Amino acid sequence: MLPMVRTARMVRTALTVPMAVTVPMVPMALTAPMGLMAVMRRTAAMALTVPTGVGKGRCPLKKALIKVGYTCNNNCVFCHSQPFRRIPDLSTGEIRARTRQAKDLGAEMIVFSGGEPTIRQDIVGLAQYAQTQGLKTGLITNGRRLAYPAFAAAMKAAGLEFVYLSFYSHQRKTHARTARTDSLPQTLHALENLMKLKVEVTVNTVVTRQNIGDLNGIIDRLAAFRPGKIKLSVVEPKGAILNYLSSCPSLAAAAVAIAGAIRYGQSRYPDRRFGCEGLTPCLLEDFESLNDDLIADDFVLFQEVFEKRFCAPDYANRAKAQSCFDCVQMDRCPGVFKKYLKMKPAPSLRPETRLQSNSFVFVKKGQGQPLPRRVQTCPIRSSADGRIFLRGNGRMFPYEAASADFAPQEVEEVLRLGQLYTAASGKHNNLNHGQDLIKLRAASICAECERRSACARIYELSRQKVFAPLESTLERMVMGLKGEVLDVGCGSIRFRDVLEKRVQGGHMRYTGIDPELPAKKALQGMRLVQTDIEHFRVPQTTFDHVLILRSYNHIQRPSIAFSKIHRMLKRGGRMIVVDGIAYGLVLSHKPENAKPGEFQHFRNHSSQQARVLLEAFGFKTVSETPVQPAGGNEWLLVVRKP
Repeated sequence: MLPMVRTARMVRTALTVPMAVTVPMVPMALTAPMGLMAVMRRTAAMALTVPTGVGKGRCPLKKALIKVGYTCNNNCVFCHSQPFRRIPDLSTGEIRARTRQAKDLGAEMIVFSGGEPTIRQDIVGLAQYAQTQGLKTGLITNGRRLAYPAFAAAMKAAGLEFVYLSFYSHQRKTHARTARTDSLPQTLHALENLMKLKVEVTVNTVVTRQNIGDLNGIIDRLAAFRPGKIKLSVVEPKGAILNYLSSCPSLAAAAVAIAGAIRYGQSRYPDRRFGCEGLTPCLLEDFESLNDDLIADDFVLFQEVFEKRFCAPDYANRAKAQSCFDCVQMDRCPGVFKKYLKMKPAPSLRPETRLQSNSFVFVKKGQGQPLPRRVQTCPIRSSADGRIFLRGNGRMFPYEAASADFAPQEVEEVLRLGQLYTAASGKHNNLNHGQDLIKLRAASICAECERRSACARIYELSRQKVFAPLESTLERMVMGLKGEVLDVGCGSIRFRDVLEKRVQGGHMRYTGIDPELPAKKALQGMRLVQTDIEHFRVPQTTFDHVLILRSYNHIQRPSIAFSKIHRMLKRGGRMIVVDGIAYGLVLSHKPENAKPGEFQHFRNHSSQQARVLLEAFGFKTVSETPVQPAGGNEWLLVVRKP
């Protein structure tokens, strides 16, 4: 049985934690009346990434998983489907209808699962029907029926190209205790038949207390067959395993065993491929290349027997400890299976915090060429090689991205959002956005081109003051503040003149905190404290308003900061948050690499990412101004404490 990535209604996201946050320093499941998945369903378009690994398999077709029924000829101790065994299996007609629907939704392969799909008498016919629809077939199976050469050959002839095969141990008794049937010989014969038929096979071993001490032996046995991939999976504590929790190792023990077994396999069998499911970047080195869940294996659709429509796989069955909010991998990490956060011993999740750049550079490469006069004569219309061109003096000059800190897809997202600049002074650091940055826009000739979305676009200077509109909006908000105001990361005090007038007029009392206070002394009624938000101490429900103006991405420990701010803020109080996403900077030459200490950001969140994080700590969104291609890279978010 495949450890499934559970589905939620057409939402794919890496965050599945409930909304309230308590006990800052203890790894725990976040608890609240309402799960964060409700937030996710309202924000399906948010700009979060997850570790997909799309295309890293040998069978990178877009797959649709169809559960055909829950009947099975095994009775595995960790079976997820065990609670659904009484639900009737789908009919042939129902499965055919779902096959057609999957095709219409863009699937290229149908993967039949159960229960055990091969015990159906119509399974060969179902594969043949998929073939008539132009679809390949895959199976998630215990392999017992595929032990018969004639049946395996019939499935291959019907279009079988991919098999996900369950394997519990190379020791017959251990395998039988897990499957609760003496089926190891059949599983081995199935693997042998599939290899002869040249079917792509991933062999998955769910790590239990029964086999955890012999994973190296399992790898040795499987490697001899040379399957496409050998995979080790953490038990997901749901379904049948809840009645056999003694068979479920702790997450920490499973992580150590899996990591060690994969290292063993990679060193002994360097030409074999390995994967895992159920771990996180802090529990498994080289997580990005080894993570192998449904999303990473190119499954785009999923449907249980009892569901009325297809859904996209997501991580709704995962959750994160409170400390995960501090991790640089937060948006890439799927989290751990939820129940592990409530089990003892609690998993030792280790957030990775590090400073990072908030920009990357495009450096001039090569000579300029004449600017095309017509779209049809443009020499770069069919080019999408990561370059851009800058227009100048009737010519266009090529530039290439030069940064190891940003993945290609992150660079593409920055370009999609139009956040490309050059510096008026020519420098690349310590920039004042409003004064030093000049926005680049697509050249007018590109607007006429039907291929502009797949092209190395030509850019030209824009003299539009793209930061001014948000600055004006923010200033109006600050002018209306009353009562007790906390300015987190105040720096030199943004809008100082406005704030001083509000204090002098008796409208507000101001407290600013920052590790480096401004040299200019504050007026009477303005209190400055040299500290960061993580170490700031005041009584609960002290402030009417909190300002976080371009310091949100500088906060090292959000798990402490925002739970604390939530306590400090009075009921109904509001928090104004402004910060920016990463941007591209076009330079004539490559600058020196940044020295340690020059980076100041712990993240480069968008407004959508910030909203999800803040709502997880109990705030309610009042308004959101996201980054737009025609504007600057800054966003504005206003939230309140209910």
